Amino acid sequence: MTIKVYLDTTQTPPVTVNPEIHNVNHGNETITWVPGDNQSFAFSGLTIPAGNYTPPNPFGTPVVTDGEITVTDSNGSSATYLYIISVTSGGQTYSSNAVGIGGGAGNPSIKNN
Repeated sequence: MTIKVYLDTTQTPPVTVNPEIHNVNHGNETITWVPGDNQSFAFSGLTIPAGNYTPPNPFGTPVVTDGEITVTDSNGSSATYLYIISVTSGGQTYSSNAVGIGGGAGNPSIKNN
């Protein structure tokens, strides 16, 4: 499953993803984030904010390269997990938001079905 990432430093938040809510089957599935069309940045990180998740990070350790981030969804829980994705461009780091499940634009999540 692939999620496209976009950087627009004139917007808040500057980093957005498509799809914003990514539905997956819980269990062994690899999720990959890649730059969207005409995007030029390096990936710098993927964070799962503290929440009521067991374990605290419901996914495996993210593998971050300049060109993509991958993570294995290997948990067995049906739930929605917010995440923050960070990219670097021009020596500056930019991130998406992750304020709450009911939040608006820029609150990316993985929804295990």
